[in-house]
Amino acid sequence: MAITDLLSQALQCQSQDILNAMHLISSAKVLLQKMRDEKWQNLLENVISFCKAHNIDIPNMNACYIARQGRARNQEDNFTIEQHYRVNIFYAAIDSQLQELNIRFNDSSVELLMLSSALDPREGYNSFRIDDICQLVDKFYRDDFTDNEKIYLRVQLDHYNYNVVQDPEFKNLSSLSDLCQWLVRTRRSSIYPLVYRIIVLVLTLPVSTATTERFFSAMRIVKTRLRNKMDDDFLTDTLITYIERDIAKKISMESVIDDFRDMKERAAFNIYMLIFGRVLLGVGIGFANQSVPLYLSEMAPPKNRGAFNIGFQVCVAIAVLSANLLNYGTQKIKCVRGTTDVQAELDDLIRASSI
Repeated sequence: MAITDLLSQALQCQSQDILNAMHLISSAKVLLQKMRDEKWQNLLENVISFCKAHNIDIPNMNACYIARQGRARNQEDNFTIEQHYRVNIFYAAIDSQLQELNIRFNDSSVELLMLSSALDPREGYNSFRIDDICQLVDKFYRDDFTDNEKIYLRVQLDHYNYNVVQDPEFKNLSSLSDLCQWLVRTRRSSIYPLVYRIIVLVLTLPVSTATTERFFSAMRIVKTRLRNKMDDDFLTDTLITYIERDIAKKISMESVIDDFRDMKERAAFNIYMLIFGRVLLGVGIGFANQSVPLYLSEMAPPKNRGAFNIGFQVCVAIAVLSANLLNYGTQKIKCVRGTTDVQAELDDLIRASSI
C-alpha cells in the first residue's frame, strides 16, 4: 500500500527527523481511515475496469457469498460477494494496518516524540517550549540528570532562549543534527552542557527507530530456512554484519586475516607457557612433599646426605619466610585465595598433590 510504504521508507532512513516522522505517522493514520470510509467504491471501479481491459471474468458482486468450506452458522443469507470483499478483505486489511500503527506508536511514544519536537530549530522561537523540555526530562530522562541538574536545566534553557534561539544563524538550521553540530562549532555546547545533553539524547531516537525497523527487515533475508538451525550467537553476528553493512564494507579482509594469524601465534605461545607452568608446578610440588630431595639425597654420597637434608630444610624455611614477607606487602595470596596463611596454603598444596 502506497500510504504505509512512504511511512515505512521514511522510518528506515537513518537521518529521518522526529517531526517529519510524527507528521507522516499522523497523516498515514488519517489517510488510511479516509481510505476505509470513502475509497472502497473507487477501488472497486478501478478493479472492474482492470478486469475488463485484460479480459478477466468478473463475478456477480450482488450474488450471495458462499465460503469454500460452506456457509457459516452466523453468516447472513443476504451476505453478498461485494460485502465479503469489502468487509472481510478491504476493511480487515486497513484495520490491521491501523492497529499496528497504534501499537507501535502508542500514547507514550507519541508523547515522547511530541515533547522532543520542542527542541526542533526549524520553527525558531515558536517551537521552543521550556516547559515541554523540562517535562521531557522528568518523564523520560530522569536517570540521565540529577535533581540539581534538573533545577539548573531551566536556568540554562532561559539563557539558551535569549542567546541561542534569537541568534540569526539559528533560523538557518533545518534539523536537530544541524543544531547539535552548530552548538559544537560555536562552542556553545560547553556553555549549555545540560541543553546539549538533552539534544544528544533526543537525537538517538530516530537512529534507534531506524535500526529496529532495519533489524526486522533483515531477519526475513538472513534467517532463511537453510539457516534456521544456526546458533543464536552466530545469527546475531550475521545480522549485525548485514544491518551495519556500510561499516562492514570498510573492514579489510587482509586485516582480518592478520588478526587471526596473530591470535594463532598468541594461542601457541599460551600453550607453551601452560606446558612450562605445569612442569614448574610439578617440580615445585616434588620439592614441597620432599620426594625430589629424598631422591637426590639417596643419590648423593653417604657423607653428604645429612648436610643435604639440613640444607633443604633451611631452604624451605627461607622460602616460606620470603613468601610471608612478600604476601604481607602485596597481599597476593589474599587476593587470589582469600587467606593470608602461606603455610596453610603450602600444606593444602601438598595434600592436593598426594591425592
